[in-house]
Amino acid sequence: MVLKNKRIGVAMTGSFCTYTKAFEQIDCLLEEGAILQTIFSDISQHIKCRFGKGEEFVKRAHDMTGNEPMKTIEEAEIIGPTGCLDILILMPCTGNTMAKLANGITDTPVLMAAKAQLRNEKPVVISMASNDALGMNLKNIGNLLNHKHIYFVPFGQDDPVKKPNSMIADTRLLIPTILQALKGRQYQPVLIDHKKIKEVACMCGIAGFLNPRNNDKKTEKEIYQILKKMNEVQRHRGPDDEGIFLENGCALGHVRLSILDLYRGHQPMCKKKEGNTYAIILNGEIYNMKTLKEQLIKEGEMFSTTSDTEVVLTGYIRYGISYIEELNGIFSIALWDGKRKKLYLIRDRVGVKPLFYTKRGDTLIFASEIKGLFAYPGVKPVINREGLCEIFGLGPAKSYGKGVFKDIYEVLPGHFLEYDREGLKDRAYWELKAKEHTDSEKDTIEHTRWLVKDAVEMQMLSDIPISTFLSGGVDSSLVTAICAKKASKRRKKI
Repeated sequence: MVLKNKRIGVAMTGSFCTYTKAFEQIDCLLEEGAILQTIFSDISQHIKCRFGKGEEFVKRAHDMTGNEPMKTIEEAEIIGPTGCLDILILMPCTGNTMAKLANGITDTPVLMAAKAQLRNEKPVVISMASNDALGMNLKNIGNLLNHKHIYFVPFGQDDPVKKPNSMIADTRLLIPTILQALKGRQYQPVLIDHKKIKEVACMCGIAGFLNPRNNDKKTEKEIYQILKKMNEVQRHRGPDDEGIFLENGCALGHVRLSILDLYRGHQPMCKKKEGNTYAIILNGEIYNMKTLKEQLIKEGEMFSTTSDTEVVLTGYIRYGISYIEELNGIFSIALWDGKRKKLYLIRDRVGVKPLFYTKRGDTLIFASEIKGLFAYPGVKPVINREGLCEIFGLGPAKSYGKGVFKDIYEVLPGHFLEYDREGLKDRAYWELKAKEHTDSEKDTIEHTRWLVKDAVEMQMLSDIPISTFLSGGVDSSLVTAICAKKASKRRKKI
């Protein structure tokens, strides 16, 4: 819990159309261990509109936080002398509130709370929702950006065509913004592409290679260009971000679609320990990330992001490759151990996320898609007799471990590859075991119900809205029903 016992004020103004996102973030803050005190402006307490009634929102805030919301200027004023808040968030913050704040006006409980917090020289975070942010209010935003102790949740145009003056914060970045503000820093970038605000994400692409003997005579510039090309052919898997890592013959590339920690979850992700570099690229999701992270924190580990990738890397550094046995999720991973000069290629237990590889001399090459391998010089799409048998004898299925093309293979489900100067080793870390079923019918039904519910709920870990695919069958209807019930409790969008 990155905000455990932090006293956070959440001041809400009249942008009712963004209240759904605001309450989602209140729920996230509570999950991160924060102690919340809500404050409502006069308008937000009483107005009635198509998005709901003010008094209903006030009650909802009380029920979620367990604390009575502040509803008057007198109540908000005590924030100053008591110093009761570590940080104050204006969410949503309308253009009207920003204009008044920029000009020293304190005629609402929210504005008084902001004044009291700034008097204590403590951080105020603005989560903007304004239809005139690029109009008459732009000068006020500029003034606030340059004011000491005031920070902004990254914002951009939500609809440049229909509402060219409108700006809205990406509330998914609220917690990272808070963490930086508590350190006296503005989270960057503060201005974001409007497309980022509405994006939906599902997968990434990984690629790279290792020559542990460094005998292929390629320059660093040539290696960079090859890796760049491997990333480019998998660009459709991850248009949000791109990263490259080079060290001692190891080259890692990543293209990203963002699900968790949208801006700080950049990959390849690196950590140093005792002068050694550890790097990771991951395609997939770790569903038990929260539990694993809490355990690592108890053991003294520190985190700089909220991404599941950092959890895997930190766990490996502490426990070694056996840590992958703790992972519950769907993933393909490449992990570089700079101390041992060793590369690991890891695939999830049932092989949901793809991971292909080949060798050219002493170089091991890998990618999420086979065409990523073809971007490496000398790797050609050659179909041999075995490949033809796969296509015409088994297609569209294929044998485990086969890549159809000559000398192209895939990491087996529940396996990992280990590659260094000693050669390539294939190891299994999990296998499905058959056991005699001895439970009663009643226990079987109950256990099955729990397994299905738990599996669906674990996969709802996300910083973006959740969607389900509906085929009309029982299975998709069941998944959707479980998601909807869980989402309503967490007040997440589905």
